[in-house]
Amino acid sequence: MESVNGSWDDIMAWMTQHSNMQEPENIISRLVLSAASYFVWQERNNRLFSNNHRTPMVIAREVVRTVRLRMLSFQFKWRPGLRRLLEKWQIPRGNLEIDPG
Repeated sequence: MESVNGSWDDIMAWMTQHSNMQEPENIISRLVLSAASYFVWQERNNRLFSNNHRTPMVIAREVVRTVRLRMLSFQFKWRPGLRRLLEKWQIPRGNLEIDPG
């Protein structure tokens, strides 16, 4: 998703193209989009109904934390570049299945 600019139309076009692919990057992108949508919606409701405000940085941290926690339940099959992705998200190597093949 690094090639997508920030417009909603471009994000949705990318998601439509890649929604059925089971690559870890695509799964994580879907998780990030889902979590971001949820927390932005939650923030909107908090501001309207409880006069509660969080900064964008706090919301972004909550999105990252939620996606990371979900990723901790995954078992990733080894493939080139996966270790770097797991390190970026601080996922332990124990979540990486190495095929004795």
